[in-house]
Parts: sequence; structure tokens; C-alpha cells
Amino acid sequence: TLYFGPITCGTVNTGTDQTTLNVALKEGTQTIDTVAKPLAIGGVTMSKFEITAPANVVAGDTFDIVVKTVGTNNIPYTSYTDDFFIVVEGDNDAIFPKGPQKMPVGSAEKTISGIKFSNKGAISNGGTIKITIRGTGVTDTAEKSFTVTDADLSIIK
Repeated sequence: TLYFGPITCGTVNTGTDQTTLNVALKEGTQTIDTVAKPLAIGGVTMSKFEITAPANVVAGDTFDIVVKTVGTNNIPYTSYTDDFFIVVEGDNDAIFPKGPQKMPVGSAEKTISGIKFSNKGAISNGGTIKITIRGTGVTDTAEKSFTVTDADLSIIK
């Protein structure tokens, strides 16, 4: 297996136009074999969000999630400049960033810190609370369900 990288492209093709990547395997100056691979260059857009987070959290404790943007080519998409929103379902007392969020320029992920679920939400929803990420210009949403355990409210004697 041979690995190459990074490979960059200075042009974007539209429609059915394709570019061919030609690779020549050489020993010294002698060509042993060549491979021609048609490539569809350009046209990659934002496809979906992904959420990385713990599966279990304790009510009252803060935790982080990582929101990632993925392109239509299924690799990290670093050009998403629109807003995305975090929605918590099942806990009206949860603490989380409200309003529009932005990806850092040139990045495909953002860490959202300081999210906290409440005991009240955990108890009333049977211990399951869901976070949804919705983005402007993105039809798919990302969802993550959490198993929330009650905070230990016992008094140590």
C-alpha cells in the first residue's frame, strides 16, 4: 500500500466535467506501471453534523460535546460558515448555549463546553434526554440521546 498526501487541486470542475489523476510507478527513471483515475473535483457541500459525547452523564455535572461538520464526500467539511443551533429535548432546566453557534474558521469541529442537565429533567423523562444539532442550509440533523443519572444528593456524615 502506498500513501500520498497532501494532494491539492487548484481548479473546480462543474457538471459532468472530470479531471484525471495520473500516477506513474517508477523504479529510477523506468516506468513500471501507470494508473489513471477519473476524479470529480469540486461540488462538495455540507452534508451533515456529527456529535461526539459521553453516553452517560450525571445530572448537575457539566460535560462537553464535540460538533463536527461532514461534507457530501463523507470527510470533514471545513467551509461551513452558516449558523447551527443546539436543541435540548426533555429538560427545560438544562444549561446549554442558546442562539446561533458558529464553527471556527477553517475547522470542521467545535467543542461545546458547560452543558448541564438538571435532576428534574432526568427524573421526569425516565433518565433520557436528547440533544439535536440543526444547521442553516443542512437538511439532516444530528441527534444524541443521553442516559442521565440523578446527582448524589445524600449527605455525608
